[in-house]
Amino acid sequence: MITSVILPTAAIAHPHGPMPRVANEAPAAEVDEPAGEVPTVGAHEAPAGEIPVATEMPVAPSDMKPLDAAAPKKQRMVQVRFGDATLDLLWVEPGTFMMGSPKDEPLRHPFENQHRVKLTQGFYLGQYEVTQAQYKWVMGAIPSRYIEDGYKQGEDIPVGGVSWEDAIAFCKKLTAMERKAGRLPKGMGFQLPTEAEWEYACRAGTTTAYSWGNDADVNKANYGGPNARPFTGIVQPVGQYRPNPWGFHDMHGNVYEWCNDHAGANDGEGPYPEGDAIDPQGKRPGRDSQSKVQRGGCFWSHAAQIRSAYRHSHPAYDRIHFKGFRVALKGVASEVSLPATGAEAPAGEVPVE
Repeated sequence: MITSVILPTAAIAHPHGPMPRVANEAPAAEVDEPAGEVPTVGAHEAPAGEIPVATEMPVAPSDMKPLDAAAPKKQRMVQVRFGDATLDLLWVEPGTFMMGSPKDEPLRHPFENQHRVKLTQGFYLGQYEVTQAQYKWVMGAIPSRYIEDGYKQGEDIPVGGVSWEDAIAFCKKLTAMERKAGRLPKGMGFQLPTEAEWEYACRAGTTTAYSWGNDADVNKANYGGPNARPFTGIVQPVGQYRPNPWGFHDMHGNVYEWCNDHAGANDGEGPYPEGDAIDPQGKRPGRDSQSKVQRGGCFWSHAAQIRSAYRHSHPAYDRIHFKGFRVALKGVASEVSLPATGAEAPAGEVPVE
């Protein structure tokens, strides 16, 4: 059964068990946690020793207590439960940032023209890339080509070999499951983030080439291919590296992540439109455009390809082992109109496009 819960920092679990140690990180000292109730939203009282279950998921959680009083407000969480596992999504407040790269950034590409972007609506975004276990729970199986090609498998391994269309189908099915169970507020649905939302969350308030600074570092992300060091060159379980300042893991490297947008990066359609933008939704589908945006780079990417500003695209139907995704939860009205996946929405429900 899938359950939406809101937990304090001390109770946050890795998607499939104890949180793995970050690469090269010393074990954390044990700290006595203060006694007190678990802050929840719309929760019923739970039996002693159990985590209260939230019955409502706030659209704009301004009344939610931060997971950690000392943490940024953006670190508020909602969880979707898959049996004993969870899909964790962090709240991202609306704001303004510089999207793209400055002209003097090393390794930049010409279609990263820098411009100011304002996001007027907050959204939840997956703290981790969607894992194989989560994908199997919703869709029934991971892509057969991924298995046939012999790529690394495991519950905490991000799912690979998924097309943009597969990722959209996952979002639609998860939305239908949660709506049927009465756990989604009206007008909200699981979707892919827009390219602007993805970069905003990746940067997490930073203006450098990477969320940790201007220098590439194989100790901070899984990238570089087989010649970087033994740990890289193959996909790794989610959460093996330190998160960015807003708590998101693996925004740089591991697997590429599909975004909602139609492409305008590597398919000959040019850079971003000039000038400031408010809630950009990417290019509308052109006559010859079959491509969709991907972000973040992957485990074999060059340092240039895991920068916060780097853009890439592939046809929506491509199923390549290093292509994955993370999900967003936001108002349905804010999304790009997307093609149908062949599944009809249940009667009385608003279809997730």
